[in-house]
Amino acid sequence: MDTIAHLLWTYLIFIKDKYWKYALVFAVFPDVPLLSYIVYNFFTTGVFSLFVNCPPFIYFLEQVTHSLIFSLIVVLILFLFFRKKVLFLLAWPIHIVVDIFTHARGEYATSFLFPFSEYTFNGLDWKNTYFLIINYVLFLIVYFIVVENVRRNKNIKK
Repeated sequence: MDTIAHLLWTYLIFIKDKYWKYALVFAVFPDVPLLSYIVYNFFTTGVFSLFVNCPPFIYFLEQVTHSLIFSLIVVLILFLFFRKKVLFLLAWPIHIVVDIFTHARGEYATSFLFPFSEYTFNGLDWKNTYFLIINYVLFLIVYFIVVENVRRNKNIKK
């Protein structure tokens, strides 16, 4: 899934959480290495491309940040120390699970079992125009339902 969609869906998932803003940070965290390189590459070469001339360490960081194993270990360790205060960290493994099913094999494949396996699932192609349209239309529908529900619950509490 694209990074903006990760942000939007995460907002809906964590809208009632006290730390929802932190969840948004962890929703994009797995994409930071590649996004940083894209920005750096654009400003230094004027070329906007995702994986062209990408250094090996960026691929490595992408694998680490998209590792379900690594993310769950980090979340579990932090949860043991801080309990409910770090539930927003779940945005990270949620990002990975969504990517597993919305990335086709190829340049965007998610090696979610890294470092133990390079296996990738051949999911939907999030870059497909129909997928993008359906995803954002569904988001808008769910957004209005969730926001209306939150608004209604606030009015009931008053």
